[in-house]
Amino acid sequence: YTSWLLKKTGQLYGSLLSGEFIFMVGLVYIISKIFKRGVEIQTENDLTI
Repeated sequence: YTSWLLKKTGQLYGSLLSGEFIFMVGLVYIISKIFKRGVEIQTENDLTI
């Protein structure tokens, strides 16, 4: 499939090592860490009187 796509368009899309892919993975990872910490703080807050 990739060789056909490269032949038709002249460009290869979907490279897993592209900069955009790595950037998006990093962004999703950071956002997930922020949400995880938020859930921990909320749980701790709910347990306090």
